[in-house]
This record gives sequence, C-alpha cells and structure tokens, in this order.
Amino acid sequence: MIVFITVLGGLKEHFPEKTEISVQEKTSLKAALADFAEKYHKKELLFDTDENISRRLVIQVNKKRISVSNASDLELKNNDEIVLYPPVSGG
Repeated sequence: MIVFITVLGGLKEHFPEKTEISVQEKTSLKAALADFAEKYHKKELLFDTDENISRRLVIQVNKKRISVSNASDLELKNNDEIVLYPPVSGG
C-alpha cells in the first residue's frame, strides 16, 4: 500500500518535501517513519536514542494531529497522508 509523507519547516533541509512510500498492510506509523528516516539516513532527526519518535516532532495523519505516544499503535491505511514538522514557536 502507498502512504504519502510531507515535511515542513527545517525538516525540508534533510528530506524531500513530498515523498510517496510503499508499506505493508497493517504497518504502524512508527514503522513507516522509521523506514522513511532510514531511507535518507536521517533517523536521528525523527527518533531519540531509545528508538522512540522524537517528542520534538509534530505529526499529522490525514490532517489530524497524532500524539507521539500513540504513533506505535496507529495502523496506517492506503493513501494516508502524513505531515511532519518541528514545533513552531515565536514571539
């Protein structure tokens, strides 16, 4: 099945802005992100040293924000759209 990953903000310096990846059925969001990060040799940008998704990452799937702690349990579906970006701050 196919899922689409879009990166925004500073992540565009390290990954293509839009990527289509092929994953197996019942693949978790965490597993798909691990495959994506490994493809570009940038796993340290999306994962911490304990192999958990970085808490410094904002994730949306089909325009719905996903908690990093739920990413392991979220099963992707064909044509899901994932958006990744660093938190925004300013003043």
